[in-house]
Amino acid sequence: MLRKSFLAIIAGLTISICTAQSGNTPEDIGPSSYEVSLIPESPQVASLGTYGGYPVNQYNGTANISIPIHSIDLDGLMIPFTLSYNTGGIRVNQDATWVGLGWNLSEGIVITREINGYDDLRNGDYSADADNIGWIHTEDYLTPNANNGYSFSLSGSTLLYLDTEFTINQPHDFEPDLFTVSTPNGSCKFYLPKRQGNENMLVAKTVDSNNFKVKFFISQFEDQEDYSFEVIDPKGFKYIFNYKEKSTGYSSWDAPPGTIFEAAALDGIPYWSTNQTRDLITAWKPETIISPYDNTLNFEYTPGHHFSYPSFSETFSFNINAQANTATAYNEELTVINPTSLSASLNAFHNLYLSKVTGDFGSLEFNLGSERLDLFSKTAFRNLSNLSAWNPSISPNTKNAKRLESVILKDFQGNQVKQVDMTYSYFNSNKINDTNKENYLRLKLDEVQIFDQKYSFNYINQNSLPTKDSKATDLWGFYNGVNSNTHRIPSSNRFYYIFSSNIAGGTREYEKFYKINGANRKSDSIYSKYGLLERVTYPTGGSTEYHYEGNEVTLQRVGYQPTYYSDTGEFRTPGIRSSEEYNFAYQHLKLQEDPSYTLYDYNDCQVGNYSVGINSNIDITDTNFCNNQSFNVKVTYQISCVTGCNQGINPVGPAVWVENVNTGQVYPLINYDNQFDVNTLSVSDEQEMSLPVGTYVLRTQSWSNSSPLVVANATASMQYWKDESPTSDHFDTFQVGGLRVKKTVNKDTDGSFISAKTYDYTTTGESGTITSSGKLMDDLVFTSKGSGSMWEYTPENYGSDGNNKAQIHSENRIRTANSASGSHIGYSVVTEKSVDSNGNDNGWITTTFKNHPNKRLTRNILCTPQFVGASGSSTCQEDYSCISTSSGCSGFSGFLFQELYYGEVYLLGTSPVTYDYINGSMEMQTVHHKDGTLLQKTMNEYIPYSLNVNLVQSFPIMNFFDKKFPIGHPYQVMDLDAYEQSTFMKLSHTTIENFFDQGSMVSESKYYYESPNYFLKRMEMEDSEGNLRTTIAEYPQDLTSESLMNTLVTNNRLAEQVRSEIYIGTEANPMQTKLSEQYTVFGNGVDYGYHIIPKEIWTKKADYDAELRQIYELYDVKGNILQYKKPGGSSTSFIWGYNDQFPIAKIENASYEDIRIALNKSNISEVINLTELEMDDINELRNSLPQAMITTYEYLPFIGITKTTDARGYTTHYEYDGNNRLQFVRDNDGFLLSENQYNYKD
Repeated sequence: MLRKSFLAIIAGLTISICTAQSGNTPEDIGPSSYEVSLIPESPQVASLGTYGGYPVNQYNGTANISIPIHSIDLDGLMIPFTLSYNTGGIRVNQDATWVGLGWNLSEGIVITREINGYDDLRNGDYSADADNIGWIHTEDYLTPNANNGYSFSLSGSTLLYLDTEFTINQPHDFEPDLFTVSTPNGSCKFYLPKRQGNENMLVAKTVDSNNFKVKFFISQFEDQEDYSFEVIDPKGFKYIFNYKEKSTGYSSWDAPPGTIFEAAALDGIPYWSTNQTRDLITAWKPETIISPYDNTLNFEYTPGHHFSYPSFSETFSFNINAQANTATAYNEELTVINPTSLSASLNAFHNLYLSKVTGDFGSLEFNLGSERLDLFSKTAFRNLSNLSAWNPSISPNTKNAKRLESVILKDFQGNQVKQVDMTYSYFNSNKINDTNKENYLRLKLDEVQIFDQKYSFNYINQNSLPTKDSKATDLWGFYNGVNSNTHRIPSSNRFYYIFSSNIAGGTREYEKFYKINGANRKSDSIYSKYGLLERVTYPTGGSTEYHYEGNEVTLQRVGYQPTYYSDTGEFRTPGIRSSEEYNFAYQHLKLQEDPSYTLYDYNDCQVGNYSVGINSNIDITDTNFCNNQSFNVKVTYQISCVTGCNQGINPVGPAVWVENVNTGQVYPLINYDNQFDVNTLSVSDEQEMSLPVGTYVLRTQSWSNSSPLVVANATASMQYWKDESPTSDHFDTFQVGGLRVKKTVNKDTDGSFISAKTYDYTTTGESGTITSSGKLMDDLVFTSKGSGSMWEYTPENYGSDGNNKAQIHSENRIRTANSASGSHIGYSVVTEKSVDSNGNDNGWITTTFKNHPNKRLTRNILCTPQFVGASGSSTCQEDYSCISTSSGCSGFSGFLFQELYYGEVYLLGTSPVTYDYINGSMEMQTVHHKDGTLLQKTMNEYIPYSLNVNLVQSFPIMNFFDKKFPIGHPYQVMDLDAYEQSTFMKLSHTTIENFFDQGSMVSESKYYYESPNYFLKRMEMEDSEGNLRTTIAEYPQDLTSESLMNTLVTNNRLAEQVRSEIYIGTEANPMQTKLSEQYTVFGNGVDYGYHIIPKEIWTKKADYDAELRQIYELYDVKGNILQYKKPGGSSTSFIWGYNDQFPIAKIENASYEDIRIALNKSNISEVINLTELEMDDINELRNSLPQAMITTYEYLPFIGITKTTDARGYTTHYEYDGNNRLQFVRDNDGFLLSENQYNYKD
């Protein structure tokens, strides 16, 4: 659309920063053009469909494959509708969207949420079933302690109440859900406050941006509450989110013992309550978007319904102490034959298919095709489980899953302008008649056709995809081809604290190593490629081929240094004191790759023992040892009386000693004095010593007397020890699920080579070793222990009940977040090479990215009782200290417990702290010639900001306590972590250095965000000669004392630049000389369409007085400029048509009042209401306004201008072909001026 294009920045100052994440790119600041430019340029020749233009997101290795369908412009808000594909891989249980497997089509405007604890919005609404009490309805039972904001206490009466509520299946929610709103003008995270009384509107608390306004509305509908949102973005666009997508979860109890089969688990689904996830709102979709000028877009949807294919959760558990009472006391292997428990679950999705978007432009219609064969349903469930009784309520029950068949664009008169058609088939099409076809089929997008322009797609092994319930999956759910797996539980190993009586020396506590041999869950890119897009063929007949390889990480091997028993030589603890120290990702990946691997073999406590004789120098280098050995030298010696010792003269003086070679200090071991008598002619012994670091020698000396002859001598040997524990510098590289682009190849219509690029994701370490630069965003944690399995591990014993079990699970137990631009892995360094057909380099670009894994929330156990879930008060050593007592702890009298020490363990199910706001941002980029010469180097620096909003990350209180406490006693809850998600990053400094034969040239740009809303306020750009150019921008919130600025702030039009200034100077005095200033004065009222809209543009050069440069005199109610002039000049007027979308006449030297008089209209409104149907009246102005210069325009909306008649009356005609492409241009007499031909391959 053309209206209000005068607000676009045309010249002045433009910033272009290349980063991987547009959210960190500084906004353009500087003076906007004050020239009005509403008139369309001559139509351009349509793009010939260049191919090979899809870039690769190098940070996570995915290709950005997209096909634009249409983009709607609402007063400058661009809303693109694009068909996009994710090349990261197809998961085994992944269902296809309404446009095919791996594809998506959406406008991207939505509110989603991450549910923490329970659904925030529940209020025990259902009488037939119990229901949780959500965050906004729950009282603040947790009382912060005085010393910090994250340690809480609960009274005994509150605990009793919560226990009662939990028992009746009405738990209270202790943590807020985290919502995210996405708009074309940015995104924002927020949470809802507590509802006070019967409030029907809550103002959300934004977490990572203070530029959005979010309101939450509660209304009553048919005895149930209904919920909607109103969001205003930083540019004043208002979004009404009133359409909701929902899901309902169905799950079974664990299958009964002895019947651990999937069929038994499925049979349990109809009998298990789903009250906690019934009609759970998963997303809010827009109903209306309202621009700052009150123009609207309206969205309509068609409801649909389908089920996910059943998934199965498996657990293998074992009693740690029971297993300890075996002959294999310290190291034991267990093999999973069958899981000890298995449950089934599926979700019912009440989804919304976008059906129509309407506005002044016309409509964009989305037409649905026939019902899908690949999605699960009630009927499919009955076929699967033979349970005809299962009949969950679905409303409306006539809605089924559909696919998008076509998209049709119509203009405001209902004329069809464009049609996009999709052609589909199914992956695994040979199973289309199978009784359980939903387990095999996935919708496959084969072609997209826009007019005669056809895009076609080819996929890898498209009929070899696994079943959706296959056990042949890696740890991330991608197909790995191991179809021999009989269960889903991966191999695992770790140490567990036990208390055993089957140990030599009696009952004692120690840590026992368990290795669990499970399924092969390794990643294999050969199989995970199945179903992935392999080739895109363009309308030209050319194509792009995608070559993939598996994602990889390089991880450091983990070892341990145990503490030993001094009496038996067996260690009591491996010294690993936290979840993080285990490096579970390494453990699991190594076990999947090499089933013979066991952490137990990697005891890194290695102490070397050496022996020397006398007079040999030794170097003592260690005084502390990993095995707690208290000495570093042991000397064995013997002194003997050779002859004459019974004659009354006995030897005296030193016999054996150790001497420091450098200092001469002597460490005596034995003297001859008084060592011999008539019965003792020799003495032997050994002595342990702890010598300081230094160089030593073992000395002996003999003793003799000539008359009478007495001879004594000494012999000795020495052992010494060195700590030879290996450094943990061993690294292994593993495949870690999913695919990355290895190479793209562009080919011509005949298949001949055009160009290619390769991508390398490795980095070189300091030692020269080449490793993967990939980082997993989340650890791999498939284990749990403790009441309710709330944490990965705890040494607490919980007595001898069933809670003292360790569990190995089939799924990762921590809540993951794909914060690497939507992927589970990001790469820190990527090199892109342009190569020829023989693979020779034509130059390369290496880019370094910000890449931070998610931060896990942990519980720091420290000292804790073994048998009860309470916080201990004793000071423990950093190993297991056994303090047997029955005197009680913290008020728990009568309990026998052991005080233990342990470090931080992962809390399971809690949201991580993510760095998605900075991940993928470019830190450095170097450009190299094919001979290796460095051509350019760019470096970016970023600065963090925070709104200091910390969500409290809580946990299910009752699951933690699980009734292992005296109800009547006040009880301190464990410390909680602050959920820090309020940080965001801004680009602060860019340096670009270009290299030449004779040197280099450096330019720098610095960015400052001194606005209260963190917009770019000041920019400094330094050229190679040291000249500093500073640009300053001011926004409404900076100028609240000026007219209408407070109203702009109230309307949340925060991002509008009102004033800009440009200075030139030096680093010492950056604003030495003012070059220019420009500012906008806003108007309001009838002449401005009752909008707050620019009224005047003023400029100022250097120290001269400000000049008025442009006056906007008249607007219509839609914000279109009707009349403007320069100071002292005559007015220029525009008449708008085609539903007020395009200017149909430009009339220079005439005002709207002049036009009204010339057309004999009674008021100006009649002139404003002229349309393209009244072109005869408008052309009559050429005669009635002879002083005016009139140019008229005619259009085909969405296609282009068809006719222009200039002030001389000269007409140019533009003609289009059946694909809406410019074909002919003719002059006033119909003669051909130009012709365009488009040759696409059939």
